[in-house]
Amino acid sequence: TTWHGFASRIVAAQAPLTGRNPRVAAITAAEFPTPARRPTNSELDCTHFARTFGFRARPWTEDVDQITAAVVAAQMGQATHVA
Repeated sequence: TTWHGFASRIVAAQAPLTGRNPRVAAITAAEFPTPARRPTNSELDCTHFARTFGFRARPWTEDVDQITAAVVAAQMGQATHVA
């Protein structure tokens, strides 16, 4: 996925829990100038890791959903456990 896709998934995961649904705008690296150099194609991709070690992680969306729910619960004072 892209950073936009990652942020969008976090927003989507927390929306049913918080009732908040902020807009996540996709922008190019040129539209967000920072001192850090950013590659043109900066995607979050684990293909190289899987090819190198022969191990494929579970879908990132599952972890994002689980961790987002735990963070929201903690902020609301509810106990939860992330495995």
